Amino acid sequence: MALNGILSMGVQGDWATHNIEHAVSAVTDIPHGGGLAIIFPHWMEYVMSENVDRFGQFAERVFGIEQGTKSKEEWALEGIKALRSFWNSIGAPSKLSEYGITEDQLHEMSAKTVKYGPFGYFKKLDQEDA
Repeated sequence: MALNGILSMGVQGDWATHNIEHAVSAVTDIPHGGGLAIIFPHWMEYVMSENVDRFGQFAERVFGIEQGTKSKEEWALEGIKALRSFWNSIGAPSKLSEYGITEDQLHEMSAKTVKYGPFGYFKKLDQEDA
């Protein structure tokens, strides 16, 4: 179901986090899911301003967080915080350093992400972004 496209019919998604994580896994041998657990919330915060409504919907539809009197940005950030909290509760990693990844490896990883040029839908990312 996750990869057959039915769940995203009529909605544009963004696979930028997978591009970044594949580069991380190419340089270090970490699990794909663990890498995504680290990268995804950071990416959400980074691109949130490009489509804040979408991230607010995420907060409400996934975690039941209503906007109420919160600004759209506060609402979206609350959803991202809830995601981090959930992943923490199931023991998912939250930092690349938990896998022993060093700052020196980050340049190689970011270079691999843009091998074929800028990527991403919500916001085009380049090597500096990655």
